[in-house]
Amino acid sequence: MKITVTNGKSALSASDKRCKALSIMMLFILMASVATVAVPVSAASSYSASEASAPVVTSEGNYTKIVTDTFTVMIQRNGTKPTFVWWANNDTSERYVLQYKGLIEYAQINGSSFQMSNMAERELLEILVDRVNAYDLNRLGVAEKGLSQAFIASSGLLASKIKLQNDRADISEVIGQLEDVLSYYESLRSRVTDAAALQAIDQAIADTTAALELAQNGATQGEVADALAVAISDGRALIRIGIEETKDLIGQLVEQREALKELAQGFHQATLNFASCTWEMSEISNIAQGSDVIGLTFTMTLTGAPQKFGFAEGNVKLVVRIYSSPVEEAFSLGGQSYTYSVGAGEVKMDFIVDGWDWNFEPATITRLNTTCLTVSPALALWIDAAAFSTNYTDPEPLYGDLSGVNATAATATSFSYGGQRQSISVSGDDAEATQLAFTPSLLSSSIAGKQFMKALSARLMLSNGSTIGGFFDFVPYAVVTNESGQGQLVNVTASYRSGGNHVRIYVCYPYFNGTLVHDPSIGVEGGGSGGGDGNGGSGANYLVTLGAGAGGIASILAIPPMPTWGNAGSLAVAGGAVMLGVVAIILAVRRNPAAA
Repeated sequence: MKITVTNGKSALSASDKRCKALSIMMLFILMASVATVAVPVSAASSYSASEASAPVVTSEGNYTKIVTDTFTVMIQRNGTKPTFVWWANNDTSERYVLQYKGLIEYAQINGSSFQMSNMAERELLEILVDRVNAYDLNRLGVAEKGLSQAFIASSGLLASKIKLQNDRADISEVIGQLEDVLSYYESLRSRVTDAAALQAIDQAIADTTAALELAQNGATQGEVADALAVAISDGRALIRIGIEETKDLIGQLVEQREALKELAQGFHQATLNFASCTWEMSEISNIAQGSDVIGLTFTMTLTGAPQKFGFAEGNVKLVVRIYSSPVEEAFSLGGQSYTYSVGAGEVKMDFIVDGWDWNFEPATITRLNTTCLTVSPALALWIDAAAFSTNYTDPEPLYGDLSGVNATAATATSFSYGGQRQSISVSGDDAEATQLAFTPSLLSSSIAGKQFMKALSARLMLSNGSTIGGFFDFVPYAVVTNESGQGQLVNVTASYRSGGNHVRIYVCYPYFNGTLVHDPSIGVEGGGSGGGDGNGGSGANYLVTLGAGAGGIASILAIPPMPTWGNAGSLAVAGGAVMLGVVAIILAVRRNPAAA
């Protein structure tokens, strides 16, 4: 390189200046190229693949019809229970049905799962009183064992009546139970010498035998239940005599427990059957983010209820949301943020129960004053669900009792959570419920730079395992908010019974005092509604934050999209290729300045 010294300073030749300028220009191009590769595309262009069309809403008689890109759902606007009938747009040969049937208050006894025999009614509390009294009397000694057998016999009669209240009672179990009761009475008779007590025992034996013979000879469940009511009255009379005769021996504890039986006369039925209620559907409104409509929402409210269930009127609701894009719904409790996924077109619901009036209040249970058993009140949401191979143009048959639907039903369904799958036969006729086996879990997740605990959904598939099929999802957690606004996350369990052509699901909540909010949903798998794993798909476009308790939507945030190059590895490769090319040009120019 030729350098000329002038006044003590060096100067570059013209070719050197061109080479340096070219190098600077190439470095600028390099930086600009790498920056261009790393800049994500705009939100509008990234949404085109996952953004669905806005649902189309029409009215057909007393039904509202909502058509999304993937499926169609029809809802009875004002009826006796919330019922959803839906089908895939690209396969109309199968109809999926989900009916909200009712709420059942029950008791978890010694940690048991939901059982039809543990519904929280007058008879169950009387059974518990009798069993605890018998347990304590047996511990006292031989002198009181006769009375303990009277309590055992009484509880057996009450348990038989509860079984008969089940529409699928196993009559052979009832017969066996009544035979046991007669054995207790015969044993008690051999111990008693008091004339009044002997007369009461003979009457109880006669009426219990009459009920047993009816059951053995094929009488209806109602006829056997009526006969049992007479025998139960005999059993109560016998217990009153026994308590009076042995009052000095057993003290006041048994009498205090017996007072609970009087309290139980004011109980409401364990089951709030939605078929006996009135439900009303609100107007449908848009869910908007700025000037963009991203979905629609409406509310179904229980407005009329049977006697003793007035507390439920206006306090049992379904808040329904259908989004045009996949979203993450989020909420916060105790400084921790939680989220779950909702797919485009999925029918997401907030099931809300406010101010439930419990038969089995914890304060009532403590009056049993015993350590021989634990009793925890709980509430189950009863849902019937099915898949029918039918092209009903008239939807009416699908809104009644599913057992009477004259159409080919799916014979099996499946339940899945966290990668585990359980097959369920629908064609059985179960008298008792079976608990679904799963353990709720939360995963750490980051959305739009914020950390969440993500709740995975449990999924009930309603078809026979086809790639396109209706599903019912629920998050295995619910939010309970007390009157002061403090919330907590509670675990949700579930049990099921096969219904012959449908499945009965019992979504179970622990005792709560305040407002409970839970998150079921329905949709079509394999058609873009929800993900294949029951977690609402991926690539959410919006973060929808819900208010405390049942406060609805508090805010909506558009989630910045990921770069269209795909991942960090491809960005690095692209940037490296540009850099190598520019460096090669610079070296070539420096070695051959004339080429510049």
